[in-house]
Amino acid sequence: MSPHDILRTRMRFLDPRSQGFLSKLKTHKSKHTTSTVTYSPKKKMTTLQFGILSTANIAVAMVAHMHQCEATSVLAVASRNLPKAQEFAQANNIPRAYGSYDELLRDEGIQAIYIPLPTSHKTEWAIKAANAGKHVLCDKPIASASDVQKILEACRNNGVHFMDNTMFVHGDINVQIKSHELSSHMFPSSGNSGALQRVNSSLSFHLGDSSNIRLNKELEPQGAIGDLAWYNVRNILWAYGYEKPVSVQATALFDEEHGVPVRCDAWISFSGNRIATFNCSFRETKRQVAEYVTVDHTVLHLSFMSDEPAQYLFDGTPVEAKVNKPRIINLLDRFVLDAANPESKESKKWGEETLLNMIVLDAVMQSAVSGKVVSL
Repeated sequence: MSPHDILRTRMRFLDPRSQGFLSKLKTHKSKHTTSTVTYSPKKKMTTLQFGILSTANIAVAMVAHMHQCEATSVLAVASRNLPKAQEFAQANNIPRAYGSYDELLRDEGIQAIYIPLPTSHKTEWAIKAANAGKHVLCDKPIASASDVQKILEACRNNGVHFMDNTMFVHGDINVQIKSHELSSHMFPSSGNSGALQRVNSSLSFHLGDSSNIRLNKELEPQGAIGDLAWYNVRNILWAYGYEKPVSVQATALFDEEHGVPVRCDAWISFSGNRIATFNCSFRETKRQVAEYVTVDHTVLHLSFMSDEPAQYLFDGTPVEAKVNKPRIINLLDRFVLDAANPESKESKKWGEETLLNMIVLDAVMQSAVSGKVVSL
């Protein structure tokens, strides 16, 4: 089974709804390795044209939302196997299919690339996409902080935008938590260091399939740390205003058969004796819990990775949240807005957040392996 076949199984562990976007459409084959699929998309405003590198199932939901978003359109998909690209294009309303990633990158009609490839392949193709003059939207995680720096350098050199595909930070619920009159004082903002003393984050689900790509050390060497702790760390950094931590200490359980971490518990220290803890696991029931604590108050969000239920608890009392758009649509809108000016401060901050996320994640992995505290 190829890495791309394995990757196609991933999405069923994330969002079963992604399996429902398949439809039958007429395909016209050309003399080249490109296939044009005939369909009638809804009329949109001027949009950013995306190409998709990979036919992985994880891309199905993203493509569907790109069709829904008024700011984006999907022009092409590529696979190293042309029939798979044609099948994916036909099933997901995509006009063009390519039998290689390089061919897609040469398509002058494509302005941005979405990369849902395995971690071991992301850096190479993110850099190639940037060198081809395409904006880069890349799934998490990246192989290392060093690799993030290489990607960002390629994007800067070619005047294109970079953003990772971490959706929850774009969610309306997160915006409300930081802006609501009850809780806004808890979090750092302009001219305010915030009152937070502790953040606790838990993220887990039971991964029962031993053939799942998350356990493939060659493709996903970070295991649960890359797949889940990425979100724990991002949630903690988001809460502390992307302040760089002082140190990290972590323990992990490594799968005996596959050699990747399947559980991790970590302590992240910030200046002023502030703390954050997280645990993530492939061997525990589903949890998506975030807790933010000051000396006087707590905010408890029981589904920080989701738009539903649209509420959180402030000192134990439910607070209803208004979700205007799905978080993935907010992410796409933001990506298009910042891609219009890649040199802007707002545009650059996304890459900076990705880099800090990966610096901390590298430290988590280093500490989990060595058993020692890692200073940052």
